Amino acid sequence: ATQRALLVEALALRAEVHRRLGNARDARRDAGRALLMAESPTAHLVLGLCTREDEHMAASSFGYLSAGLMAGGSGFAMLDDEAREAVERAWPDQGWWIPGGLDAWLALKIDQSSSEDDSATETADRRPFPDLELRVEGEPRSLSSFQGPLVVDLWATWCGPCRASLPQLDLLARTNPDITFLAVSVDAEPEDAGVFLSESTPAFQQVWGGPDAMKAAGVSGIPAVFFLDAEHRVVATERGWSSDGSGLDDGVRELLQAVGEDD
Repeated sequence: ATQRALLVEALALRAEVHRRLGNARDARRDAGRALLMAESPTAHLVLGLCTREDEHMAASSFGYLSAGLMAGGSGFAMLDDEAREAVERAWPDQGWWIPGGLDAWLALKIDQSSSEDDSATETADRRPFPDLELRVEGEPRSLSSFQGPLVVDLWATWCGPCRASLPQLDLLARTNPDITFLAVSVDAEPEDAGVFLSESTPAFQQVWGGPDAMKAAGVSGIPAVFFLDAEHRVVATERGWSSDGSGLDDGVRELLQAVGEDD
């Protein structure tokens, strides 16, 4: 593990040297190799800076730069400053949808390894999920009023990955009618999610929890999906979003298994 970490940092450092020498192709190659082995803020920043002038790579560049800065930066002050300046220039086109602006975006940090550890603990302990105070069609309602197993998805209209995961949630809701799927909006206003979903008829239930729902659930980043048994204890969790929806599939599978064992 130590050798791998040293190799990753060496590749990322060499990538930055190539970038400063104007060898963008070699810089991208070394940074890409580093990221194939492990996460590296430096490699993320190098890739973002190497692609920032390519209009076809604008979204990817913004993502790389943000990932590097959210992870704490590279440790090279010049590189970090240049990356932040690039993100600020890209903000009007790429980051406008995030409330709180650039500083709020950079404050969102999800430790995936920690999330995996938390999920394992929750799966083993089946700790109770907090009884969120929600609004359903404008009326107050608590999470505990929903009967049976639940899938609770914390999302917001300003969160790109959240929006991308909603079709996956809808498909699972249609194929698992014995489970109640709740898409809990954490938008600032209850109307935001309603407007966003007004032209669709999803199988999941739309509810609003507001920003306080994230605090109550103990998460700092979304999407965050919790799979709860009939007693509303956490069976599994899914943090973030994957394009193939495998994490949600696995969570539903664990939930069905847990409910079957309880029966």
